[in-house]
Amino acid sequence: LEGGVDCLILETFYNLEELKMAVETARRVSKKIPLIAQVTLQYEGEEGFKGLQPADVCQKLNNWDVDVIGVNCCAGPVGVLEEIKLMHPVATKPLSAFPNAGLPQTKQNRLIYMATPEYMAEYARRLGQAGALLIGGCCGTTPAMIKEMKRYLKTLRPGKKIETIHAQVKEEEKIVGCEPLPLEKRSQFGANLGKKFMVSVEIDPPKGLDASKAVAGAKFLKGHGVDVINIADGPRAMARMSPMAMSVLIRDQIGMETVIHYCCRDRNLLGMQMDLIGCNAIGLKNI
Repeated sequence: LEGGVDCLILETFYNLEELKMAVETARRVSKKIPLIAQVTLQYEGEEGFKGLQPADVCQKLNNWDVDVIGVNCCAGPVGVLEEIKLMHPVATKPLSAFPNAGLPQTKQNRLIYMATPEYMAEYARRLGQAGALLIGGCCGTTPAMIKEMKRYLKTLRPGKKIETIHAQVKEEEKIVGCEPLPLEKRSQFGANLGKKFMVSVEIDPPKGLDASKAVAGAKFLKGHGVDVINIADGPRAMARMSPMAMSVLIRDQIGMETVIHYCCRDRNLLGMQMDLIGCNAIGLKNI
């Protein structure tokens, strides 16, 4: 304060008790200096947050004698954006967001942040749209990033706020799943597993429209005691007939069970759910 600072930023606090002590100490020194209190949360991706929860932290900081509350460090822009989205609906003070420049990677025995100024700038804009009013950067942030973030943030209208709406789902509208069938009731293949020695042979789907050779091969194998045909999914990184279509042809033409390979590459969650629903509808039981 004697050096003429304009505000104090208390940042990278994992422990709220320690942050509270720092706030009280700062206020004993000055009642008027603008005070920013920032916590660091542990973002675990799809698993959410470990330890302190963003909304709970925000509700506690709302009652403290600080001017701005927010988050910094630990997570890259993606994690900090999720934190702001959860804090904004319950915040009664201005929010700040200072993400790291992504997560560092080791290159030639050096830790290097791989984020570009454009990447940081795009997330700065998203943070502003999510409700953050004070936006900066933490570990790995460079002057070039700050410059680009400022340029992107100029596209936002001053004071613009995004309203968060939480949809209420009625109890009777909730989707209720069904109990999974026992293995022996899912297919003949499932019923025989663990009870007899099963022989399976892999066949690649054809590269073109004609599957007659593959079907003839499956028929030959069936006649020689093979129990089930397993069908590869895009082997050797080539465009081939879908293993689901191939499976239906073998089942319908020679009456033989199949097991289809199903790779998650090139598919998002929605696409996988659609495929699995379709497999069930056309009677493919083994995946």
